Amino acid sequence: MTNTAKLSVSFSVAAAFLLAVGAVSVLLIDHVNRILDNVGFDNLQTTQIADTITDLRLHPERARQDLARIDDLKRLARTDLETDHLSKARKAVESASSSQAIAELEQLSAYYRNAAEQARRQLVVLHQSSIQGAAILMGSGVLLLMVIMVLVRRWFISPLFDVHDAIHLAIANDPSHPLPDNEMRELVAPVTDLVAKAVELENRALRAERLSAAGEASTRVGQNLRNLVQSVRAMAQRRRSSENINPEMKATFDHVIASTNAMDRWVTSLVNASRPLELKACQQAVEPVIRDSVSLLNPLFSERGITVDFEPADDLPDVQLDRPLFEQALVAILKNAMDASLDDGHIVVVTTRCQNGMVRVTVADEGEGMSAEVRQRACDPFFTKKRDGVGLGLTYAQRIIDLHGGKIEIESEVDKGTRIHIDLPIAVPSVRPGLARVATVAKLSSKSALSASTGL
Repeated sequence: MTNTAKLSVSFSVAAAFLLAVGAVSVLLIDHVNRILDNVGFDNLQTTQIADTITDLRLHPERARQDLARIDDLKRLARTDLETDHLSKARKAVESASSSQAIAELEQLSAYYRNAAEQARRQLVVLHQSSIQGAAILMGSGVLLLMVIMVLVRRWFISPLFDVHDAIHLAIANDPSHPLPDNEMRELVAPVTDLVAKAVELENRALRAERLSAAGEASTRVGQNLRNLVQSVRAMAQRRRSSENINPEMKATFDHVIASTNAMDRWVTSLVNASRPLELKACQQAVEPVIRDSVSLLNPLFSERGITVDFEPADDLPDVQLDRPLFEQALVAILKNAMDASLDDGHIVVVTTRCQNGMVRVTVADEGEGMSAEVRQRACDPFFTKKRDGVGLGLTYAQRIIDLHGGKIEIESEVDKGTRIHIDLPIAVPSVRPGLARVATVAKLSSKSALSASTGL
């Protein structure tokens, strides 16, 4: 039984007690009124009889005139005894036997006096009983009031005093000091929700502040970095245009040119990181983007002997995707997986279709994994465990995925690797899906950094 129910029962008992006291008081007053009515009747009859007896004694010759009084007394009589005495007295008056009439009336007067005395005794007894009952009721009322006060304090006031502590516990959100398992948990539930929202807003504000700082820093660094990238690309283009270059070197320079083009796009996006990103999403398949992103990092994977397996799902639906932005996010996640992996390690990229209208891309590595604290802060700006890291890769990736209406989830345990899940919304089918699909593939092929047919 909850404290509220207990208090309701306690107040119901108090109300029943007061109702019982009121009922007893009404019955007692009614009984007293009846006794007083009887006393008044007896006294009135006694007075009338006394006047009749006096008149019979002083004026026997006018005895017949007292028949009217005797008839009035008889009309008000309540018992057969009274009626019998008055009938005998009337007959005695009619037979001119005043002494006999007086004797009957005196007996009836004695009866009324005796009845009045008994009523008086009843009143005395009732008065004494009322005093005792009132004392008992007062004691019981005081005791009941004290019990209710104790129960109210225990079940209502004390929990209210605990609200302050419960709110602080909810704000602290410390697992070692959980909320009490009573009404307090329900009472501070809105506070808990507000705390969660406040923490989320605080984290967003902190992330926005750090992103703003990152934007300022990247604006300064990005301009110089773009110049260097453009210089490398120009040099590679000149070398590729040489007449005496062999096919192997030509392919190498093609890769360098494609990489510098991608780097130029990313640096431009990084410079604009402090500005709102403009999403230009269209319906397309996610598989070619994954293959191109992995191909872009193939030289780095090969240098460390890391193998990457791609396990695409069958009949995977298209998604709403801004290819350049998503490519940056996926490359950042693949780069993190590569940095977390040992040499000759293994990375798996898996695509699945979720039941919630999402396509999931999972990047799993066999690295050292993350602790709970690191996993919680993995997407925070400038948070990194790498000596030469900046801590913006996952931050920017999460921003891009959020812009797509998706989300990033991280599963990781120390010494058991890390799995990063990217959920993207499935595209709504177009009116002419066949033609739209062909146009989309053509558009992707023209924008792709590397050929989509490159194997993993």
